Amino acid sequence: MEREYILSVLYDLTLTIGGETQLDTLFRKVLQRLLYHTAFPAGLVLTDNKTEGGTTYGRIATVVGDHLLEQRSGQKVELPATLTDNSIELLNATALPADLNINEKYHYCLKLPIDDTSLILLLSPHKPTSKLPLTQIFKPVLANLSRSILLCHNSEQLTRTLESDRDQARPDLAVALELSERERTLLRSLNDTIPDLVWLKDPNGIYLACNRAFEGLYGTTEEKLIGKTDHDFVSSDLADFFRKKDKAALKAGVPSVNEEWLTFASNGYHGLFETIKTPLKTEEGKILGVLGVARDITGRKQTEEALRASEERFELAIRAANDGLWDWNLQTNTVYYSPRWKSMLGYEDHELENAFSTWEKLVNADDKTKTLALIEDCIAGKSDGFVTEFRMRHKEGHWVFILSRAVMVRDDKGQPARMAGTHADISERKAAERAIMEKEKAEATAQAKSQFLANMSHEIRTPLNGVLGLAKMGERENSLQQSHELFQRIGTSGQHLLNVVNDILDFSKIDAGKLVVENQPFMLMTSVDNAANLIRSQAEEKHLLFHVDVADNLPPWVKGDALRLEQILVNMLSNAVKFTEQGEVNLQVQAQENSLLFRVIDTGIGMSENQLAQLFKPFEQADSSTTRRFGGTGLGLAISINLAKIMGGDIQATSRMDEGSEFILTMPLVPADQVDESNAPVTPTTGSRLQGVRLLAAEDVDINRLILEDLLMEEGAQVIFAENGQQALKLLQEQGVSSFDLVLMDVQMPVMDGYEATRRIQEMAPGLPVIGLTAHALEKERERYFAAGMVDHVTKPIDPERLMATIQRHITRLSFAP
Repeated sequence: MEREYILSVLYDLTLTIGGETQLDTLFRKVLQRLLYHTAFPAGLVLTDNKTEGGTTYGRIATVVGDHLLEQRSGQKVELPATLTDNSIELLNATALPADLNINEKYHYCLKLPIDDTSLILLLSPHKPTSKLPLTQIFKPVLANLSRSILLCHNSEQLTRTLESDRDQARPDLAVALELSERERTLLRSLNDTIPDLVWLKDPNGIYLACNRAFEGLYGTTEEKLIGKTDHDFVSSDLADFFRKKDKAALKAGVPSVNEEWLTFASNGYHGLFETIKTPLKTEEGKILGVLGVARDITGRKQTEEALRASEERFELAIRAANDGLWDWNLQTNTVYYSPRWKSMLGYEDHELENAFSTWEKLVNADDKTKTLALIEDCIAGKSDGFVTEFRMRHKEGHWVFILSRAVMVRDDKGQPARMAGTHADISERKAAERAIMEKEKAEATAQAKSQFLANMSHEIRTPLNGVLGLAKMGERENSLQQSHELFQRIGTSGQHLLNVVNDILDFSKIDAGKLVVENQPFMLMTSVDNAANLIRSQAEEKHLLFHVDVADNLPPWVKGDALRLEQILVNMLSNAVKFTEQGEVNLQVQAQENSLLFRVIDTGIGMSENQLAQLFKPFEQADSSTTRRFGGTGLGLAISINLAKIMGGDIQATSRMDEGSEFILTMPLVPADQVDESNAPVTPTTGSRLQGVRLLAAEDVDINRLILEDLLMEEGAQVIFAENGQQALKLLQEQGVSSFDLVLMDVQMPVMDGYEATRRIQEMAPGLPVIGLTAHALEKERERYFAAGMVDHVTKPIDPERLMATIQRHITRLSFAP
């Protein structure tokens, strides 16, 4: 696992977690990202987990990927003990609550505990194949998610508190202002009991009167205050400050207001006071003095600061959420849309009218009816709000997916007064959901295709093994020419069918991008001779001249995939012989700059320009009539050109009707050093290659046992058969593991299959090699063989040469083992 890949996954999840302030949105986005990175198809979040009477319950908060489970959001489910601890684990279906796994749809779940009250379950019907270390990578992610959940809770609580504080502070401030105005009209009545400080001074600053509140400031009575100045009660600096403010008010001729911090001598209270000093005049305009009123505004200031901070935090929260705001006054039918509400649709603030008709005009017609019904339910008192999704037309013409949240505000009589809410652009989320659905659909299609091909291959190869095996036995044991030729034709027909199956499997691998080519040193002329020798007899049967012309300047050893090169050459040569009735077929091998050129030239039926254009397309042939006349799947050349391109080469074709064709395979020329094969053991080619080798073979099909016995005994081997894996284990226990040099194990058998039998043999005798025999030819099956402990495998129909080579290879290794 590359460190950069893991870090990119963690970074992506951190961005997702850190960017949300709404709990529902946070859970849904985190689930979507987890499913994307782990390839699990579905997941859910369980919250409010608590234990009641010894049983633990959780609530389904959010579901992604399973619409049936999503319909159960909010429901309470019982949690097994396996889900209540804090460990990250990949569990099987038995760990899931029964009512979360209806119809046993899921067989695996990844448990991701967030904290003591919440956990994530990722669900899959198959064992996950993610490259991520699932039980290790998510610890820091879950820790961050736990903190983010707390922040979302706090954010939602804070938003509610701020809104409440704001709504309460505004009427308090209005009442305070109203009181202030009223109290100013009552300045003439010093005898009234009021909370404000009220006093009167003459033009020289001598006190003429005060109220009881003011008495507390200096800790004296009105009688003792009259006739004195501020210098008699406070410090000179403060007294001079008061005098300066009095003179300023007298000079201005109008009331002046300032704020002063005052400390009361009576109780030590220290507060901020708003002081109003108004010049008193007679009707003639003569100055009588200064009327002062001081009000304690400490609490009001704190309220204003809290309200301002509340509004700032509310604005920041909305900006962080990147939501648009809307407010609809139902009594006046006036609507407000915030600039962000309009900008997410591509409009400037001035381009859209603040009217309900604006929304009606832009909303999708199919979604409009549903949303209007929700609004009507709120107005009718059936609900206090709603959360819904709809589409709105962008200025550029495309649809924007909107998540709308709304709340209803009613007056003191219970009548609908206002509706307000938010708009969030969820187009990216919708696109991600569609992408996930498309990906899951593509994966399901690929899985079905792969399963079909595997079953098709198995079902055809199993009887083919019997056909080819019996044909080979009949050809060898019948000396009569007519019988000999009959079995030979059966074998040829069976081999043709096998080639068709192999072509389909090769094309499937190429189409899925899973075909892998080798890049190893090999002898160039050996591969050329192998391909030519396979076709030479076909040419001779048709009385065609067959030539192989090799240039002198070719390197003896090159680097590449010898088997795939031979496959392409055999295909090109086979086509040339197939479509040539008389004349010759010529293979030329040349070196040109940094490339190898393989030219196949024939004097066959040729092709037109239109036929050449269709030549390399799968399931196509130059002329539909050729299928009936010459046979074939139409895949050979399509596979060949794809193989060539995978190996860095190409195939070109030229042709003229009734004159013949030329195919040119171009491959990279990569000279290689000679590989030392002097230590390879020399064994007879036929008849005694397995002389003295003791084999145990497990095979459940009678005809396959007959063919395998004939083949092995012909090569001198001693073989004992079992009909299933359990019988094979019993024979090993009865005769001892040292009685056998190697085990041939069929994969699909009743009672006990080859995988389970191989695992038990490895426990019983780790050094005893097991070679799998199977009709499955796909690469993923090969991985299963090695995972079970098999050292190699041979595909059915069994190629005798490959089987001999495979057995010899592992017997040789065993004989030289320490």
